[in-house]
This record gives sequence, C-alpha cells and structure tokens, in this order.
Amino acid sequence: MIEAARAEIAALALPHEASPTGKVVTFSAGIATYSEGQDQGPAQLIARADSALYRAKDLGRNRSVSA
Repeated sequence: MIEAARAEIAALALPHEASPTGKVVTFSAGIATYSEGQDQGPAQLIARADSALYRAKDLGRNRSVSA
C-alpha cells in the first residue's frame, strides 16, 4: 500500500523547484509494526518508524524502508 502511494506520487512528477534535494516531489516512508514483547509502548514503535524514515532518506529518498 505504501509503495503504491509512493509510485503514484512519483508518476505525477510534481515540480518542486524550491527543494535543495530534487526537482520533483517525492515520498519517503518509515514503516514499523507493533510486536508483542518487542515494543514497550507507542513511543518505541514511533521511534522505530522514525528511524526507518531517516534510513529511507539517507538511502536517496523516494522509497519506503521497514524497521
């Protein structure tokens, strides 16, 4: 689902001239799922998703990365 949304946004090729990182709008996502026993609460789940988002950006943006 996330990858389909990313591809749809990329296909639009929306201009983003003010961006220092690219000429068109892109979409990056960090994905995490709750695991009983692994996550102690919502904050830890959000932190893992946030970490995955920054990995996606570090890998070149316009992608999704799972935690």
